[in-house]
Amino acid sequence: MAGTSRQASATTPNDKGKFRSLSAAAAGSGVIPRYDHVVIVVMENASIDSIVGNTKDAPYINSLLADSAYFAQSHAVTHPSQPNYLALFSGSTQGITDDSCPHTFDTDNLGHQLMGAGYSFASYSETMPSVGYTGCAYGASGYARRHDPWANFSNIPPSTNLPYTAFPGDFAQLPTVSFVIPNLCDDMHDCPVATGDSWLSSHIGSYIAWAKTHNSLLILTWDEDDDLSLGNRIITLFAGANIEPGTYAEPIDHYSVLRTLEDMYGLAALGNASAATPITDVWSPAALDFGISTSPASLGMSQGSQAGVAVTATGFNGFDATVDLSISGLPNGVTATFSPASLVPANDGSASSVLTLSATPTAAIGSATVTVTGVAGALSHNSPIHLTINPPVGVAYWASSVNSGLVVDDPESSTTSDTQLIQYPRTGHDNQKWRLAPNADGSWTMTNVLSGLCMAAVNASTSARAAVVQASCTGGAEQQWQPQPAGSGSELVNRNSGLCLDVANASTARRTPLIQYPCHGGANQQWTLLRAN
Repeated sequence: MAGTSRQASATTPNDKGKFRSLSAAAAGSGVIPRYDHVVIVVMENASIDSIVGNTKDAPYINSLLADSAYFAQSHAVTHPSQPNYLALFSGSTQGITDDSCPHTFDTDNLGHQLMGAGYSFASYSETMPSVGYTGCAYGASGYARRHDPWANFSNIPPSTNLPYTAFPGDFAQLPTVSFVIPNLCDDMHDCPVATGDSWLSSHIGSYIAWAKTHNSLLILTWDEDDDLSLGNRIITLFAGANIEPGTYAEPIDHYSVLRTLEDMYGLAALGNASAATPITDVWSPAALDFGISTSPASLGMSQGSQAGVAVTATGFNGFDATVDLSISGLPNGVTATFSPASLVPANDGSASSVLTLSATPTAAIGSATVTVTGVAGALSHNSPIHLTINPPVGVAYWASSVNSGLVVDDPESSTTSDTQLIQYPRTGHDNQKWRLAPNADGSWTMTNVLSGLCMAAVNASTSARAAVVQASCTGGAEQQWQPQPAGSGSELVNRNSGLCLDVANASTARRTPLIQYPCHGGANQQWTLLRAN
């Protein structure tokens, strides 16, 4: 029954807690708007009855109900948690019936679809220790990979799997679609309803207020109920721009939500979502507007090179004005030009420009999010690009500590595997120079010019304070280092352990050994890469 209005049966709580019927004049348009940003927050293991009407423990969630599209007949797909997350993300439980870990899938999913269509995707998981972390758990009442399904799909770059600390304070920097996963306490799994309600109030209230005036949407849902109620009923609500508040009676589930997102961005319906009915009755009649998309949404290029990105402006509801393009957030040494710099997507069509990015031979190495913005009068929309500047083949670098000014050194010019690395004043000798090779996931392998050995966590250790050594190059994750911006440089995060390259005890003394340690952003974990030839 796609496209059929269900609004006649919708009701919404008024300020006195009673219900009123929505008038026909407020009926949804039946057309799913295409949002600049959608944030999906997934909570855990709470039935509708434990929250709705419980203003003592869940005052914030109950306050949202009057200002959102609330689905009173929303159901999870199954029990326990993990297959529900997989269903929401990929249209299938992927044959998983438990919370076991780890798993690897190469099937299609929402994140892969979005990036393939020129949109952007990311996830933000609370208490996850580092970008692209693949461990099954981290910390007491903390991160759990079973709630992080994108970590299981080999066709999604690890660089999109982010700690919640990377959630941008400037919401315009958000990707097109993102998931936010609170930790096991804040999502109500290990802690009371009141804890989760307080977390939501603190962490999503400002985004909802912003979304209403910035063509953006929040979807708040639960993975499953408490396994004690009938029907596996859960809360699902939509809040943001172009939403008709009300209580909606049609049955929906995780597949319905996925189908709605896929229809929103013109994507093919995956798996069981193909048989689900998209949600079409909650949207307000839309005003003249446009959207901006970029393809690719994630790009790697070398120092001294150029790369092109297609920028498309699409008009909606009769929009036919001029859209002026600009870009922000470029790394040092990278310039950009648009051809053309203005677009007119007439008659609800699309118009495209070519964005050319040029990196000088000394452009800053590492990853950054740059933002393409389109402006038409008072309307402004944007699309982020995840840009990585890689070193060219054959170029060597010093890795210099921001804290001490000393560089990573192979002591005594050793050629022995498992020699622990140190920091030492720069001498210009080859035992201090490293060649950087990018890996497919955005991490680097760092090879010492003199010894030919690779920087690694000793014996593939995942322990804090384990030695960082040079070892025979194997391509293992313990020899892969993921750069992420921090302070005046970049943290180098070990892909195997999720820990950062660290100068022990923040020492500034020469010959201090290097270790891996939980990432904290301190200057002794910040590194700058300086060309050595």
